[in-house]
Amino acid sequence: VTMATGSRGMYTGVLRGGLVEVRGQKNALEIFENGFFGKGTLSRSRPLNLGKENLILLHEEAYFLSFYVKCLSICTPSEDGKKILEKQLAKEECFNVFSHFNPRFPERYATYHYYRSRGWIIRSGLKFGADFLFYKDSPEKVHASFCVVVENLKETKEGMISTFASLERLCTIAGNAAKSLLVCMVSVPDDEKLQYLDAYSILGVELTRWFPRRPR
Repeated sequence: VTMATGSRGMYTGVLRGGLVEVRGQKNALEIFENGFFGKGTLSRSRPLNLGKENLILLHEEAYFLSFYVKCLSICTPSEDGKKILEKQLAKEECFNVFSHFNPRFPERYATYHYYRSRGWIIRSGLKFGADFLFYKDSPEKVHASFCVVVENLKETKEGMISTFASLERLCTIAGNAAKSLLVCMVSVPDDEKLQYLDAYSILGVELTRWFPRRPR
């Protein structure tokens, strides 16, 4: 992340359900090019349609940019449609709103923050049935190294790998795409508040398929 930290609000994102939208081609390109955050509303990745599309961010990306990099203000849209923005969300409000849309947000963000702050470029893993994709370098230059699945250790029965069959499916999908599957098991504190990130513990386990015909 090369954007300088400072007072929050260099850019403005509008909450749009499960995503946060940043308007304006210049803003969209600046955010994307300084860390490969988000994607164009009409493009697969980099916003390419000048003047026709905005940038959409995952909740985890928006929270990271707002409260860690401190370059984004997250606002709610007005209900009557007469005003562009209603109000700026504070940290706890934002956490509650994002957790309402996705109850898995605490463990997903803890994983995102941990690996993103250590240099990994992180993109959505939806097309591979995973939470995230991890890249060692620019997604425009290299393929992802890992398909990443996040599991809350307290709620393993409701997670993405609750059965051996679901784990096998994810391993197969990742293997067919020449990627490894990384399962991040997150121990979430009782209060689940992200201001206490140090209270979260994350164990990453890399899984690959075993082929009997390959040399041992």
